[in-house]
Amino acid sequence: METSMLHHQGGVLPAGRESSAPIGWVIRTLRDQEMPSAEIRAILGAEGPELVRRYMEIHRERLQERLDDQRRALARIERLLVEASLGRGDRSPASGGVQ
Repeated sequence: METSMLHHQGGVLPAGRESSAPIGWVIRTLRDQEMPSAEIRAILGAEGPELVRRYMEIHRERLQERLDDQRRALARIERLLVEASLGRGDRSPASGGVQ
C-alpha cells in the first residue's frame, strides 16, 4: 500500500512516512479495535516510545471498560433468563431441553 493511498483512505499515516505491510496491518488492526483516528495518527507520528506506550495503555483501558460493560450486561441477561426458565421446568442440556 502506498503512502498516498493511506492518506486518501482515512488520512491516518503522517506525511513523509514510508508505507509498508506492517504499518498497514497496524492501522487496520487499530481501526478494527475502534481506536480513534486521531490517536492512531499520534502513535504513528510519535517521536519516542513513551508516547506510543501511553496511547496504547489508554486504548487498553478503554477496551477493558467495554469488556467489563459487556460482561455485566451478559450477567444481567443470564439472571433474567435463568429466572424465566425456573417457571418452565428444567431445560438444561443434561435433561435434553436445549436443542
